[in-house]
Amino acid sequence: MPRSGVPFPTVLHIFCSTMENSRWQVGILRVSYRWKKDKGLAYERRGPYNNISPLQTTTMALACDPRLDWQNCSDEWKGQLSSFYYAACIWAAATCTTCIARAIGTYSRRGWPGQPDFLIIPQIISSMAFVAYTFGMAISGGKITSGAAEILWSLPLAIDAYCHVALSLLLRMIQNATPTQLLESKKLYSKARLFGFLLGVIPVAAAGGGAAIAGVRPELGRYSILLATIPAGVLNILFIVLMSSSLYKVKKSSARFPKKAKESIIYCLVYKSLWFLAFIPFLASYTSILSITSIGAWMFLMSWQMLFSNLSMVELCATVAKDQFTLKGMQKLRPKVVVTMNGITSEGATTEVTDAYKSSSSGGDECAGGICRPIHNVDVKVAREMAAPVWKNPPKSWRDLFTFPHPVNEWDARIHAFFATAVGAVILILGAVRPDVCAWYLYAWLIYGFLARMLCGPKFDPQAWFVVLFIVPHLKMKPIFVPGPPKRFAQFCGFAASSASFILYMIPVRIAANWVMGMLVVLTIVQGLHGICVGCFFWHLMVITGIFGEEVEAKSTAEFRMKTPGESATTANSSASRSRSQKPSAHASLYTMSDNEKSESGEGVPVEK
Repeated sequence: MPRSGVPFPTVLHIFCSTMENSRWQVGILRVSYRWKKDKGLAYERRGPYNNISPLQTTTMALACDPRLDWQNCSDEWKGQLSSFYYAACIWAAATCTTCIARAIGTYSRRGWPGQPDFLIIPQIISSMAFVAYTFGMAISGGKITSGAAEILWSLPLAIDAYCHVALSLLLRMIQNATPTQLLESKKLYSKARLFGFLLGVIPVAAAGGGAAIAGVRPELGRYSILLATIPAGVLNILFIVLMSSSLYKVKKSSARFPKKAKESIIYCLVYKSLWFLAFIPFLASYTSILSITSIGAWMFLMSWQMLFSNLSMVELCATVAKDQFTLKGMQKLRPKVVVTMNGITSEGATTEVTDAYKSSSSGGDECAGGICRPIHNVDVKVAREMAAPVWKNPPKSWRDLFTFPHPVNEWDARIHAFFATAVGAVILILGAVRPDVCAWYLYAWLIYGFLARMLCGPKFDPQAWFVVLFIVPHLKMKPIFVPGPPKRFAQFCGFAASSASFILYMIPVRIAANWVMGMLVVLTIVQGLHGICVGCFFWHLMVITGIFGEEVEAKSTAEFRMKTPGESATTANSSASRSRSQKPSAHASLYTMSDNEKSESGEGVPVEK
């Protein structure tokens, strides 16, 4: 194009100006240009920039890259990006809380990590980096340095890839080990950890190199992300290949593969595969996505990656925390070993080896800290009656009115946590989209539910009625019974947090109210999705310090299992025979002692007071 005359971008700006009030303007892509004496016209495609007047030469100092630096993006994008990063911060905080809880629970049972559960520590570091990235991008308005943003984004991916590859290498080594090598399983673990560390250094170093490029040349975000994340992607591919081949090998050669271990490995594979579905398009269309007028596509791919990255971290922590992934338990993940011994047939030797595996892998972590607590046999029918609404289980006295079920079905608590998460998320979204709307009615529902369940259990809570009478029966999940006092304290924590947020909301101090509500949403996500009750954890800390009496401690640390149909029938017959002379209370036949506890205490059926 010659330098004289009216250039084409100027004509396009004039046309946009004439269509200012027309609905057709939505589909027009604004083009800015820079006039350089020595190079002529240089064209740049950007996101939506406001206030571009006709015949104006626009110079843009920095590209709008929402992943690294979004302070130069349009005002419309800034509002959306701020809400996006605040939501991502809540999810990352839930992941970090879950990993820390897994570490505390696992190391309190097994001691300091000397087994595969060591991999929980790197996952805690990576989840903390994700929290720092999302929190920094949210509160700073995108003004943190591009180098810091790059390292905080790519480092968790690198560490997560290292952990997955190290676990897959350990499984492969155990499957290919000889019986002599299995006797020295710690050496196998050390070898797998060393190989995984050497492979993990590559993506970590690449993340540092990408951060250096982004720090020096922020406009080269496309190339910094390629350098920082492709090595981690290669390690994830290696993990998928190794784990898939291990599952295939075990399926063909061994029938002793534990079901829980298999499910954990499959979940890890699924999460990594789904992560790739967004990772590859995100890299391939990095620049093109930022050139369109809507940021929705970028947010979708970014959310997809963060979702399954965090899920893979949590699943790996849950996997190595299982007893099947101790050094003894992982011996079951290899084919059956046949040992030839003098004086014993091959069939007898096989039986001895199999029995040895059973005894060595099943008795390790049953008693936490060497203390075997009594296991109570729970009558499911009576437990459901205790958790029923008030019209199905009317209280006999004022004391019965303010009772809380003991034990509690864990699925009921997790479903309540999902409802609390949904209501809290709606409050936060409504506050971001429509700050002029007062959502007091959502707070009222949340506060009333926590208060009613804390004082009287599910008797007067409509949400609990819906859960107990409709959701749980239709899901047909096997009940998991846990002690009631910790769950009651968790309801108190939810009531306190929601009440504090409501007071701040009505003052109004909306920012502080949103932070408190965000904290509550994080804890309910952890409870509902991962089954980790943070309020119960603090309750147990108070119990072991001796704040409460022995009776509360016994109730809070009890363990339960469901009665078999035969046991339930026996209990019903004995209760009927006793009813002629004495009418038992509503709690009398809830649970009985196991055989262990009977032999120790000499009692038959304890009465719960």
